[in-house]
Amino acid sequence: MLKLNLDQGYTVTAAPVKIGSYVDGKHQYTTVHMDLNIPAGFNRSELQNKNQIGERDFFAKLIGNWEGLADQDGNPIPCTTENKDAVLKVDAVIMGLYQTLVPISMGQPLVKNS
Repeated sequence: MLKLNLDQGYTVTAAPVKIGSYVDGKHQYTTVHMDLNIPAGFNRSELQNKNQIGERDFFAKLIGNWEGLADQDGNPIPCTTENKDAVLKVDAVIMGLYQTLVPISMGQPLVKNS
Protein backbone atom coordinates (compact mmCIF):
# COMPACT_ATOMS: atom_id res chain seq x y z
CA MET A 1 0.00 0.00 0.00
CA LEU A 2 1.22 3.44 -0.87
CA LYS A 3 0.33 6.09 1.69
CA LEU A 4 0.60 9.71 0.64
CA ASN A 5 0.11 12.80 2.72
CA LEU A 6 -0.92 15.11 -0.09
CA ASP A 7 -0.83 18.12 2.24
CA GLN A 8 2.93 17.72 2.59
CA GLY A 9 3.92 16.41 -0.84
CA TYR A 10 6.05 13.40 -1.68
CA THR A 11 9.47 12.33 -2.92
CA VAL A 12 10.16 10.72 -6.26
CA THR A 13 13.22 8.57 -5.56
CA ALA A 14 15.88 8.15 -8.25
CA ALA A 15 13.90 9.98 -10.95
CA PRO A 16 15.74 9.58 -14.26
CA VAL A 17 16.89 12.98 -15.54
CA LYS A 18 18.31 12.79 -19.08
CA ILE A 19 21.03 15.35 -19.73
CA GLY A 20 22.02 15.96 -23.32
CA SER A 21 25.47 16.98 -24.47
CA TYR A 22 27.66 17.01 -27.56
CA VAL A 23 30.72 14.77 -27.51
CA ASP A 24 32.96 14.65 -30.59
CA GLY A 25 30.21 16.32 -32.62
CA LYS A 26 27.56 13.79 -31.63
CA HIS A 27 24.56 14.39 -29.41
CA GLN A 28 24.53 12.03 -26.44
CA TYR A 29 22.40 11.60 -23.33
CA THR A 30 23.49 10.73 -19.83
CA THR A 31 20.93 9.73 -17.23
CA VAL A 32 21.39 11.15 -13.74
CA HIS A 33 19.13 9.86 -10.98
CA MET A 34 17.72 12.53 -8.68
CA ASP A 35 15.53 12.36 -5.61
CA LEU A 36 12.93 15.07 -6.22
CA ASN A 37 10.89 16.52 -3.36
CA ILE A 38 7.54 17.31 -4.95
CA PRO A 39 5.47 19.81 -2.93
CA ALA A 40 1.79 19.32 -2.23
CA GLY A 41 -0.39 20.53 -5.08
CA PHE A 42 2.46 20.49 -7.60
CA ASN A 43 1.05 20.83 -11.10
CA ARG A 44 1.95 22.13 -14.52
CA SER A 45 0.82 25.63 -13.62
CA GLU A 46 3.30 25.76 -10.74
CA LEU A 47 6.06 24.51 -13.05
CA GLN A 48 5.23 27.23 -15.56
CA ASN A 49 5.15 29.93 -12.85
CA LYS A 50 8.53 29.04 -11.36
CA ASN A 51 9.84 32.49 -12.29
CA GLN A 52 8.19 33.89 -9.18
CA ILE A 53 11.06 32.55 -7.05
CA GLY A 54 13.67 32.13 -9.78
CA GLU A 55 14.37 29.10 -11.90
CA ARG A 56 17.51 27.90 -10.10
CA ASP A 57 16.00 28.36 -6.64
CA PHE A 58 12.86 26.53 -7.75
CA PHE A 59 14.83 23.50 -8.97
CA ALA A 60 17.27 23.59 -6.03
CA LYS A 61 14.34 23.21 -3.61
CA LEU A 62 13.08 20.17 -5.52
CA ILE A 63 16.41 18.30 -5.63
CA GLY A 64 17.02 16.23 -2.50
CA ASN A 65 19.92 14.14 -3.76
CA TRP A 66 21.50 12.84 -6.96
CA GLU A 67 23.59 10.00 -8.28
CA GLY A 68 25.56 9.98 -11.50
CA LEU A 69 27.11 13.45 -11.62
CA ALA A 70 30.92 13.56 -11.73
CA ASP A 71 33.60 16.19 -12.23
CA GLN A 72 36.06 16.19 -15.15
CA ASP A 73 38.26 13.65 -13.30
CA GLY A 74 35.37 11.23 -12.76
CA ASN A 75 34.96 11.97 -9.06
CA PRO A 76 31.34 11.97 -7.85
CA ILE A 77 29.91 15.43 -7.17
CA PRO A 78 28.09 15.39 -3.82
CA CYS A 79 24.66 17.02 -3.64
CA THR A 80 25.33 20.15 -1.58
CA THR A 81 23.84 23.62 -1.70
CA GLU A 82 26.96 24.97 -3.42
CA ASN A 83 27.06 22.14 -5.95
CA LYS A 84 23.34 22.51 -6.71
CA ASP A 85 24.00 26.16 -7.53
CA ALA A 86 26.86 25.22 -9.87
CA VAL A 87 25.05 22.31 -11.54
CA LEU A 88 21.89 24.36 -12.09
CA LYS A 89 23.90 26.88 -14.13
CA VAL A 90 24.22 24.19 -16.83
CA ASP A 91 21.40 24.62 -19.34
CA ALA A 92 21.35 20.91 -20.22
CA VAL A 93 20.58 20.05 -16.57
CA ILE A 94 17.70 22.55 -16.51
CA MET A 95 16.31 21.06 -19.74
CA GLY A 96 16.59 17.54 -18.31
CA LEU A 97 14.73 18.59 -15.18
CA TYR A 98 11.93 20.12 -17.26
CA GLN A 99 11.61 16.91 -19.28
CA THR A 100 11.33 14.91 -16.06
CA LEU A 101 9.01 17.29 -14.21
CA VAL A 102 6.43 17.91 -16.94
CA PRO A 103 5.06 14.33 -16.78
CA ILE A 104 5.12 14.46 -12.96
CA SER A 105 3.20 17.76 -13.01
CA MET A 106 0.55 16.11 -15.18
CA GLY A 107 0.27 13.03 -12.95
CA GLN A 108 1.91 10.70 -15.45
CA PRO A 109 4.28 7.89 -14.41
CA LEU A 110 7.97 8.29 -15.17
CA VAL A 111 8.41 4.62 -16.07
CA LYS A 112 5.87 2.51 -17.93
CA ASN A 113 4.67 -0.58 -16.10
CA SER A 114 5.59 -3.76 -17.96
